[in-house]
Amino acid sequence: MRQIVLDSAILVSAFLVTNGAAGKLLGYARRGKYRLVFCSAIAVESARALLTYTRIRKRYSYTDDDVRHYLHGIEAISFVVNPLPIPSISRDPNDDVIIGCTLAGGADIIVTRDKDLLVLKTHKHISIIAPETALAILKP
Repeated sequence: MRQIVLDSAILVSAFLVTNGAAGKLLGYARRGKYRLVFCSAIAVESARALLTYTRIRKRYSYTDDDVRHYLHGIEAISFVVNPLPIPSISRDPNDDVIIGCTLAGGADIIVTRDKDLLVLKTHKHISIIAPETALAILKP
């Protein structure tokens, strides 16, 4: 079974637009199509974006409890790991925790829209791809 990391931007997108590419990917995880690998750093960043970005809060209607419930649900369906410390790999050192989470969980795919990660394309055995590419790989 494939093991995949969805970065925080993908999880935020799945929360906000359930019928988009990110939402469909999360639905696949919920149905056991692949194993979702998750860590506290991704949870914290997802919560920070959903709870503090005023442009998101103004555009979408949800409560703080909705965010907490959503992230607890993600954790419940995931293989939760502690990210491995790794040397700087990405152009943005803040993205290295995503790679560390992937390595710690033995995942083979990172799904992201982050250009600093996508430009890498691969790292070791990990493919770094956009949600649409992931959907094409995982389609039923």
